[in-house]
Amino acid sequence: MTHEVSDDEIWSGLRRRFAVGERLVSKPGQWHARNLGQSVVARRSTRLRTAGAGSIVVIGAAIMLVAVLFGPLSARPGLVPTSSATVPVRTATPTATPGASQALTLTADDTGLSLSASLDRTTVEPGGTVAITVTVHNGRTTPAGYFAQCPGAVIMTTSLPLPLEPTGLSWTGAKAAFKAAALGGTTITGESDDTIESSIYSATCSPGNAGRTLEPGETVESQIVWPASLVKGVPALPGDVPFTITFMGIPGYPPAFPTRPPGQPVGIRLWTPDPSMLHVAGHIEIVGQAPKLLSKGQAIDAALANQQFASWLAEEPSSTWSTINVALQNDGPTAYMPAGPSWLIEVFRERGVPRNLALAFIDPYTGALQMNTCESPCSR
Repeated sequence: MTHEVSDDEIWSGLRRRFAVGERLVSKPGQWHARNLGQSVVARRSTRLRTAGAGSIVVIGAAIMLVAVLFGPLSARPGLVPTSSATVPVRTATPTATPGASQALTLTADDTGLSLSASLDRTTVEPGGTVAITVTVHNGRTTPAGYFAQCPGAVIMTTSLPLPLEPTGLSWTGAKAAFKAAALGGTTITGESDDTIESSIYSATCSPGNAGRTLEPGETVESQIVWPASLVKGVPALPGDVPFTITFMGIPGYPPAFPTRPPGQPVGIRLWTPDPSMLHVAGHIEIVGQAPKLLSKGQAIDAALANQQFASWLAEEPSSTWSTINVALQNDGPTAYMPAGPSWLIEVFRERGVPRNLALAFIDPYTGALQMNTCESPCSR
């Protein structure tokens, strides 16, 4: 997709969601909301998720940056090097220097461009936080170009396991088929992840040019506060959490970005961190007892045991199911999402029937369910 657009226009439209990891949801028509709160947008750091044609789109925004590519760069197939790709030789192997109170400093270098990340601790309780100071220094004699909304901003990515045990009850008939699909074990499209891919952008600031320059001898510093939580209000499970902190840019970080030939459209691309970029990697240990949560299977059981959800599911045969998504989230309150964390189950039916769908919100601690439907034909 290409079109004429300025960097400021890009960030004006996407800054708020991409900087703080918000979930972008377009409200379908004919929603039936039941006892849900007022419209408020909440923070979330997850992934890109689509749910059927014309349906809800979830943007895992903080892990993604909008890069405006000019000239020959717009034809790049991606940033992950292939076997034939040329990647600059670098000394980017992180080195760790342990300090007092479980503090840790990680460093990496790319031909004079260096990154240092200092963690105030590497062991944290479920629901606690780790403070990280990140410094990027350009020791080259030439400028280094990079992509960020704020000077020196970086992205921290982690993967946290969701509660998967116990798997829950066994069902028969359509309910058994639904649970299998909701767990991701069938050919029905959708997402039912076993982990939350979390990402944190180190700064939230005003819209600006995505392409930035770090001048020779210049040093920039930014802060990250990493929460040991699956989503807000749900502490992460105990265990080892690998992380990566990445300085986003074209491999090699050239001094300047090519100019766009007159009349050539701008290519807009979502970039994700990859090993060719300057980065450090390490581990944080979550230690302690987290509150007992419903597993993903138990959340699905709670929906199937609910009369309202079961009745809606029985209105059409399983052959009409087109997309089933299961995710742990905390995106409310909105006009059709409750406040607080919940297991969200999205069911879309549009195979051979007019489009209709249901959203079930299951409290991850109590199993209480709230539900919305968009009746047939559901349109936007």
